[in-house]
Amino acid sequence: MSVPAAFDSFEGYNEFRRKKLKAQHLEADQLNSLAQMLFQLCLRPIMRSSPEWEAFYNDVKELAECFMSYKQYLLKQKEKVMNNQKMDHPVRPLADNTSIQTVSKCVGDVRPPYKLLDKAMCLADYNEPMFFDELKHVEKPFEYSVDRFRYFESMQLSVTVDIVKYCPGGSITTTWCLFKVPDPRTDAEKTLVTVSNMLKIKDKLPQYHTRSMKREFIRKVHNAAYVQPALLETIYKELGLDSSAASHPVTQQRMHMIMMGETGLLSDLRSLNPGRPSGTYDVFLQSLVSL
Repeated sequence: MSVPAAFDSFEGYNEFRRKKLKAQHLEADQLNSLAQMLFQLCLRPIMRSSPEWEAFYNDVKELAECFMSYKQYLLKQKEKVMNNQKMDHPVRPLADNTSIQTVSKCVGDVRPPYKLLDKAMCLADYNEPMFFDELKHVEKPFEYSVDRFRYFESMQLSVTVDIVKYCPGGSITTTWCLFKVPDPRTDAEKTLVTVSNMLKIKDKLPQYHTRSMKREFIRKVHNAAYVQPALLETIYKELGLDSSAASHPVTQQRMHMIMMGETGLLSDLRSLNPGRPSGTYDVFLQSLVSL
């Protein structure tokens, strides 16, 4: 149900960007409160006292019903998200969110936008996965989604490729994986190769774990030892290959760099304590710095 056309002229009257304010999120309780006030207004005797008021009454009633409809939608979405977060496995399995497309080799020269990708695919081995990377396979990253759409919609290469598209949902960009395949091939060969190629990239595709999965991991670790939450989240992402959003992105990035060997991010704080006993803890502190 959409907002009645009579209220179109009021769109943007409270533009938050002009006031340098953050976008305000609509909540179900707020929508319900607004709808109840509108329904109360519809009960006034004057609302249906003339043809003009009758028309206004209908518009107000439709707006109130629109608010109620959207409130129900928000409640259903909230319930859906909460149920998803309770799952003990990723919400969107690979089999249900993956599609395969075959792009036959073109006749004639490859167009300039596809030169870098075509060169990489020509050098690749048959049936070896190559994940599309905007920083490597195009001259400059796509600025808009429509640019990415047109690129893949009109793709042409000098070799035949199978394209595996994996979309975990939401606002997350689709992952594209390309395989150079022999041409021609029978339907049986195509089916067999497709299954084999899917198994090759199954563990390389990003996974988005639920809160229940993370809580269960944290519970098991805390039964053995106490680990700081920031370090524990980093360990979970590294071992579980979890690609979901981090609680503290900046902290997680630093922890990841430290785990990769960037020890320069660790500061020696002993200089802030000039009164410490000289030499007593040197061996212990030196071991901490070398971690």
